[in-house]
Amino acid sequence: MQRYNCKILCGGSRYNEVRKFDLTAPEVIVLRYIHGQDHVTEIKPSVKEPIKNSELRADLERRYTKALSKMKPPMTFMQLFGAPHMMLPEYLPDMEMPVAPAPKADVELPDLSDQVENETPRPRRGRPPRAAMAEPELTA
Repeated sequence: MQRYNCKILCGGSRYNEVRKFDLTAPEVIVLRYIHGQDHVTEIKPSVKEPIKNSELRADLERRYTKALSKMKPPMTFMQLFGAPHMMLPEYLPDMEMPVAPAPKADVELPDLSDQVENETPRPRRGRPPRAAMAEPELTA
């Protein structure tokens, strides 16, 4: 299972940072749920080592069940990772996806440099100017 190093911003404050080392992918997912998606930053892969799924799940439940139950709405490990017999994720899905360069467009863009914008101002919408609103004087 891949392990990660990351920085957690407690309460979202840049002045209250905690560095965590050798976290498993499920632990990073739990910390993201507890602290917020954007407050677990600088995630970098560290080492890859085998670990038993049942031991990891029991350890995470022991450490994070109380914090997850205090969340609004309360969350359980079964809601996050499924039934106990299901495998936990070995990698963070957003970290392990290869980033492919965007394909080049096959369509040629037209040259618009010879076009000139219309210089006349657009008519104002809304109220007419005060001069147009004034009542004409009656002469007898």
